[in-house]
Amino acid sequence: MFEVASKMKSTVIRSHTLGISSGSPNSLRPNSVVLNEKAWDAIDFAFYTAKNYNIKLICPLTDAYAWANGNYGDFCKSRGVPKKDFWTNIDVRNDFKDYISKWLNHRNKYTGIRIKDDPTVAFIELGNELGNIRPDHGSVNVPTKEWLTDITSYIKSIDKNHLILGPSDECLCSKASDDFNVKDIDVYSVHVYSKDYSRLD
Repeated sequence: MFEVASKMKSTVIRSHTLGISSGSPNSLRPNSVVLNEKAWDAIDFAFYTAKNYNIKLICPLTDAYAWANGNYGDFCKSRGVPKKDFWTNIDVRNDFKDYISKWLNHRNKYTGIRIKDDPTVAFIELGNELGNIRPDHGSVNVPTKEWLTDITSYIKSIDKNHLILGPSDECLCSKASDDFNVKDIDVYSVHVYSKDYSRLD
């Protein structure tokens, strides 16, 4: 993949599985704060390969959706609380911070570089498409401004080298998140799909 991207003159790849890895036996965070050390090998090798092809990486830390690589509900499940409590439950938040700290401080066995010091990382993304506000997504579950402020500040306390990409998509600049007034979010994005042309306004 990195070889093909390089030949196509690509410079950045956004890869969910280099940061999002929870909720299954083979994932980095199977079901508790104890990490599965075997899972690092594939992640380390991907960072190493990206470096060799001069490709920068965007790494989301969790996901709104229940894909094979995991989602933020996995942090709630290990505490026995509903997924919607991810933004407010202090134990769940501390577990997420624990995961972030271990991820940032991990030293790559192929490069010898900790993720927090790795110039291969372009952006650390708080999560993929957090904040589903469309009617077909069910109940509204939007990251709060307080959560965004706390988590971004926590990352910056460990990692002074990387830009933080905001996680909000559909709820970008909503009253609940107030993303544009969270000082430690450096970059924003919107994922526009085929029926989203009206959102371009």
